[in-house]
Amino acid sequence: MDNPSQCLLESNRCEESQRDKICKLKYVKFSILKSAWESVRQLADMSMKWHSPFHPVSAVAMVILVTVFVGDAHAACDKDARKQHYRSECLEVEYKNYDNIWKKNKVTGRNICWEYGKVVAKIDLMSWKDRTWHLETYKQREWNGDANIRGVYCCEDLSDLCNISDIVDADSCLERFAQSPAANKCDPPKVTVFGGDQCKFTTSCDTHIFRTSLIVKWIDVPDNLYSCYPGLLQLGPCL
Repeated sequence: MDNPSQCLLESNRCEESQRDKICKLKYVKFSILKSAWESVRQLADMSMKWHSPFHPVSAVAMVILVTVFVGDAHAACDKDARKQHYRSECLEVEYKNYDNIWKKNKVTGRNICWEYGKVVAKIDLMSWKDRTWHLETYKQREWNGDANIRGVYCCEDLSDLCNISDIVDADSCLERFAQSPAANKCDPPKVTVFGGDQCKFTTSCDTHIFRTSLIVKWIDVPDNLYSCYPGLLQLGPCL
């Protein structure tokens, strides 16, 4: 844990230099730890007042939890977990830095794979607090400001996916087949991924006289894959 006196001095420097990100992080850490200690002291005072047991181990545990939380919060979407937006097919991004002081820099982004899951985007701003977008729908997000935009990334540790291939594979296709209406009538299928976002199933169903095969979009499998007489896989309910 940082020395509180040293951390306080660094926090004072932070007030003079808001552009120093490392200093600001230490200031936040010091503030949270200080609040935690104040809470522990108040609990101890209340314990003495009401003659309730309060063990020192509880105080230590509380501070450890707060310290771990602070560390984890800053670790999320660190450099190792960032994928450039142009390598993330699910994150559609446009941004522009203007030399004109009268014009705000601008970035827009949206999750074009929203049916498959959430995309978390990190906007890296120079000498400014970064922005984090949790994109769960197709709705476009926008930011305008004076800070230069250094880059936009997909957070691999926070997103459900950055690319379709992150979740669409043979195993996930098989899992979704098991949730479909066809699963009760068909043998376990042979599965291959087709076209990046589609599952190809080959199996025997119902009468088991012949094998049937069908290519289905990954998102449609659980609710729309049926086996219909005389044992054909079909997209949509049987007539």
